[in-house]
Amino acid sequence: MFNQNFGAILKAQRKSKHLTQEDVSKMLCISRQAYSNYEQGRCFPPPDTMAQLSILLEANLFQALYRPDVINQISFPTDFSSRSKNLQQLLNLYYSLSESEQIELLNHINTTYVQCKELYK
Repeated sequence: MFNQNFGAILKAQRKSKHLTQEDVSKMLCISRQAYSNYEQGRCFPPPDTMAQLSILLEANLFQALYRPDVINQISFPTDFSSRSKNLQQLLNLYYSLSESEQIELLNHINTTYVQCKELYK
């Protein structure tokens, strides 16, 4: 059900912004290894990190989990003073998923978040 190429999409979006894994991890206040795990497909980012990544990389990463063809559906401004508007757009996209997709997404993110936390104990 989930896009198995999500990590590759994340990596491509990061590179399109000329950012290193270290750059992104610092901006998100996470370890580079944690971010690397997202790109390697070992786990998915928790919802708050997913929202931050979507804004930072100007990509619709929530939808990319299911539908890689709509990753650039939203145009994010480079001025991050309007973050609350961007987060509202992401929430609207989340709510555009069917109820079963929402539940599956949240369960999957929660499971992978717990797995990632275990990696860094």
